[in-house]
Amino acid sequence: MLAAAVLMNVALIVVSSSTAGLLGEGGQRLGASGRLSSARLVVMSAAIILGAPCGGVLAEHHLFWLTAVINAAILFSLVPAVVLLLHEPRSAVPERGVFHNAWSQIKHLACSGIMWGAAGMLFLMIASPGFNSPLYEHLKDDLGFSQTFIGNLQAVYGGAGVAAALCYAWACRRMNLRKLLTMSLILAAAGVLPFFALHSHVHGLIAYATWGFGSIMAQLAALDLATRAAPVGVEAMGYALMVSAYNISLNLSDVSGSWLWGRLHHHFGPLVVINAGTTLLVLIAVPFLPRRLVGGREGQQAAPAGAFPIVQNQAAE
Repeated sequence: MLAAAVLMNVALIVVSSSTAGLLGEGGQRLGASGRLSSARLVVMSAAIILGAPCGGVLAEHHLFWLTAVINAAILFSLVPAVVLLLHEPRSAVPERGVFHNAWSQIKHLACSGIMWGAAGMLFLMIASPGFNSPLYEHLKDDLGFSQTFIGNLQAVYGGAGVAAALCYAWACRRMNLRKLLTMSLILAAAGVLPFFALHSHVHGLIAYATWGFGSIMAQLAALDLATRAAPVGVEAMGYALMVSAYNISLNLSDVSGSWLWGRLHHHFGPLVVINAGTTLLVLIAVPFLPRRLVGGREGQQAAPAGAFPIVQNQAAE
């Protein structure tokens, strides 16, 4: 089981980082870092709305094999979409030029203080002790919610995420990123507080709605920051590295939250307070982000320093 989980997550992270790189390039080229991040989260949240209730029903009937088959079929269906719809310019680069260009890109990224600062910010924003695994156990074992209803709660989370993404797409054109980061972190912390009084189905619906809205707002601000901070010329690689820091932090968050859940003798309320408090602590780092990175609204921010010259030969040109 561990081997299967590791292989699956490695593959998913590669896909996530690759699509993140495409989003980073497009966000800087079009000056639409916030709106493209919003579009990505709208799609992800919509997928939760459709997939979570189905997953709940399949779990209720113990059809794990069918769940695996359906998920594999959905992932395989993306292959022709990528082959047919993703058009990239072909560049003929001599073999030695490939390695020289790659090494130059790595050195360029290593010297990008803005990118590493943004990666650190993304790590901190997601590093609060999470409660995904403890919450599932709390809902199923302590409150006796059915698997089907837990799936429906996830759909409510997705619906709130769609609303948050649409709000962010509107706000990023009217507020600078520093204000958006501050507002998003406050919303993320406030959004988990209803879990403190979770004891009924109605409270569960309310808690998942506030959690979904605040959580997606924070994720959008983080992805917007990553898009702006990616060094010019190596946007895809830089953005993918920052999203990798985000993904690592996300997994460590669930591990630390599960550990705390055990140390707190399965008392869920204190875990909620710790999550909200540590999220608010990240506000301390917001004023230290460079003004050129977070001081403007979408389309107004200055490009990150240090454009990287891409190596191409005459045939490619």
